[in-house]
Amino acid sequence: MRINIKNTEIFSTVFESVTGQNLHKPITGITTDSRNIHEGDLYIALCGKKIDGHLFLNDVNRNGASAALVNKTQKNIELQQIEVLNPITEIGKIANAYRKNFDIPVIGITGSNGKTSTKELLSHVLSNDFNVHATNGNFNTKIGLSLTLLQLDKIHTISILEMGASLPGEIESLCQIAEPTHGLITNIAPAHLKGFGSMKNIAREKMSFETTAGIIKAEVKESNVRIKLTNPENLQRNLDIVLNKKTFRVDCLNTGVPHTIVYTQDIMNEDVCGIGRGIRLHSMFSPAGTNVDFVQKQGEGELRVRTYERGVEDETLACGTGVVASAILASRAGIVEPPVRVQTQGGEFLTVDFEIIDGSDNFGEVFLEGAAKFVFEGTLVEI
Repeated sequence: MRINIKNTEIFSTVFESVTGQNLHKPITGITTDSRNIHEGDLYIALCGKKIDGHLFLNDVNRNGASAALVNKTQKNIELQQIEVLNPITEIGKIANAYRKNFDIPVIGITGSNGKTSTKELLSHVLSNDFNVHATNGNFNTKIGLSLTLLQLDKIHTISILEMGASLPGEIESLCQIAEPTHGLITNIAPAHLKGFGSMKNIAREKMSFETTAGIIKAEVKESNVRIKLTNPENLQRNLDIVLNKKTFRVDCLNTGVPHTIVYTQDIMNEDVCGIGRGIRLHSMFSPAGTNVDFVQKQGEGELRVRTYERGVEDETLACGTGVVASAILASRAGIVEPPVRVQTQGGEFLTVDFEIIDGSDNFGEVFLEGAAKFVFEGTLVEI
């Protein structure tokens, strides 16, 4: 596998910044194949089950390579060797830093099959309006994706990247390198099962999704689903809101969407729609408005929540971001401590867990967990 670097100036700056090493000679290409060395190449020495790329460093040097990325320096070789813990991981870091220099749409394509065909079709269609940069062939592994990104140049206005996976966790790793702005999953089918083990594990591998609240990661464990939410922000406490000459003291938090909390001692008799609508439309939250959650403690470490949801403009049976906001703010008010068990109006119990950072309004990772039910399975058929 070999590429020519399109923008050597950006590459040199990024390479030296990531590795902490100054290059002795300019790098104009990158290769993993010691038999395909061009003058000025960076050679990545890979260690496979049968072949150790470090054994060919003398040949690489004689053929004109400028430097080699290695995990063990070989003695008595004049070639500049940059020693790193893992050359594949290191070139991924370099590729990610290089990609950050290009503020363009980046489309990541994955799926059990059809990735290459979809990439080629999309490249052809978009080439009418964009200068397209795309994966060459099916270079969709970690090293292939990294080398593809390093071929980006300032002339490109969109990038289309193919991403393959044969083991759980690989798609997440590839996304960390490429930082795609858009994602496309062709399908999820019984392919690569040797690494994944089952269809359900393939689905789990793809279970990171972007919402208006940010990127949400979910993991199904037996009968429960555990979701990692985005970090809460804009915490405000003890705000007074006047509605119809009555003052409500509220707390506010954005858990991906804004929520305002009203504490109550008689939650089942609260006028959720009337009061909720009044607070939702209050000038304090104009123009976007806010969701309104009525919260009551109903046991040790347990809350009851009813939610008036903007957009729905009515009470909803459950609101995940509202449950999280209620648990965090009730914790800040000294009512409960994490983990917090929350009962929704629909009767379901959800658990909110988070880390409290003392002396600040910040929180550690926030998780929402609840029951998961298998609803159906089916097959998409093209008609």
